[in-house]
Amino acid sequence: MGGKIGSGGPVKALDMNMFIEPYEVIDVCRAVFDTYIEFGNRENRLRNRLFFLLQEWGVERFREELERRMAFLEKGTELVDKQGEKEGVINLRNGTFATLVVVPAGKIIARDFREAAELSRKYGSRELRLTVYQNFYIPNVPEGNLEKLLKEEFFDKFTAVKNPMYTHLIACAGSDTCAFGVISNKSDAVRVAEYLSKKVKLDVPIRMHWSACVKGCGQHGSGDIGFVGTKTKVNGKAVLAVDIFVGGSKEREGFKVIQGLPLDKVEEATERLIKFYLQNRGEGESFEDFVHRVGADELKAVLVSPMVCP
Repeated sequence: MGGKIGSGGPVKALDMNMFIEPYEVIDVCRAVFDTYIEFGNRENRLRNRLFFLLQEWGVERFREELERRMAFLEKGTELVDKQGEKEGVINLRNGTFATLVVVPAGKIIARDFREAAELSRKYGSRELRLTVYQNFYIPNVPEGNLEKLLKEEFFDKFTAVKNPMYTHLIACAGSDTCAFGVISNKSDAVRVAEYLSKKVKLDVPIRMHWSACVKGCGQHGSGDIGFVGTKTKVNGKAVLAVDIFVGGSKEREGFKVIQGLPLDKVEEATERLIKFYLQNRGEGESFEDFVHRVGADELKAVLVSPMVCP
C-alpha cells in the first residue's frame, strides 16, 4: 500500500506482509478506508492521500490498526514464477490456451472491446484478462476452438503477435481526455512505435512508457525509455515537446537524458538511441544495464546529434 505517481516523483508501494483470500478483499478494503477516514489528513487537499498516512505511521502501525479491525495471515513464500508480457498463443496448465490481443498504447473503442467479449463468450470462458502493458488475453480457449478464434476478422486489426515496439508500450490518457495532459500522448506513442517498427529490428523487448505530463501516469520513470509531455521554444515559438528518461525498471528509477525535445524530433532521436544500444551493448546486456553503464552525457549526445544509422 501507499505507492504513488505524480508530483514529487513515483514511490514504490510498501509491502504490508498480508495474505488474504479473494472473498476477504471487500473486508480489507473497508478496513483500509475506515482507517483512513479516521486518521488520514482529509483537511489538506495536497496531503489527502493514503501515501502520506503510511509515510507518517509506517507499515507496522498501519498493520496493527488493520489487525484491530480484522484478522489476516502473514504472507508465505511466492509460488508463482513472475513472467513478462507473453505474445502469441500460450499453453495453460488446465489444458486450454490463451491468446494475447495487442492493443497499441491501450487505445481501443467500445465496439471492438465488446467484440472481444463476444469472442471470449463464443470460444473461451467468457473472460478477458488485462495485462500490465494495456493489452489483454482471451483465456481458456479449448484446442478445438483455437483455430476458429484466430481466423476471426477481429485479429486482422488486433494481432496476437506484433512488433515488440507495440507489445511493451504504455501511454496514459493524454490531452484528448485529461485536463492535465500537455501532449496527445496515446497517438504520439503509437506514431513513434510505428516508425520504430519499420526502422529498427529488435531481438529483445524495449519498454516505452509515455506520460502526457509531469504527473507521470504513464510511469515513465520505470520504462526502458520514458517520455514526458512538455513544451519548449523553437525560434521563440512554444511547441510541444518531451523530456526523455532512460533506464527505469521496478527496481530502480530511470534518469533524464534530455529536456524539451520537440515532438517532431522524437522518432529519429529514439531510433538513434536504440541503434546505439544495439551496436554497442555487451553480450547479454539489457537496455537498462547499458544506459546506466554509458551514462547521461553520452546518451544525450546520441539523441541530439544526427549519426549514420545502418
